[in-house]
Amino acid sequence: MLYLTGLRINKEKKMKLLITANNEDINGEVEERFGRAPWFIVYDSESGTFTPHDNSENSDRSHAAGVGSATKAADLGVEAVLTGNIGPKAAEGLNVAGIEAYSASGLSIKEAVEKYINGELRKL
Repeated sequence: MLYLTGLRINKEKKMKLLITANNEDINGEVEERFGRAPWFIVYDSESGTFTPHDNSENSDRSHAAGVGSATKAADLGVEAVLTGNIGPKAAEGLNVAGIEAYSASGLSIKEAVEKYINGELRKL
């Protein structure tokens, strides 16, 4: 687990965020594709930690990658997904699970979390 320092967080609001990534490095950029993202990084505001989760079982699928990834996001107990793009089946799966998705295209993982916390990301 990795910790984010210097981030201003409202400690009253506890949340878990899923950020799509190309690898397990929290200093990397947000992966553009939700369903085919090789890694999910989960940020937990209560502990201030980033935990990488391998998503290759979904990213390597020939079909239904988005549905599998939405299921994994629900299993991880996140309240929001920060990614570049999301397909219609994945969006439907996240919606059913009560998970919101936000556009974090072109941002680093840390920037995406900070912008989400500050209410600066566009809802997908």
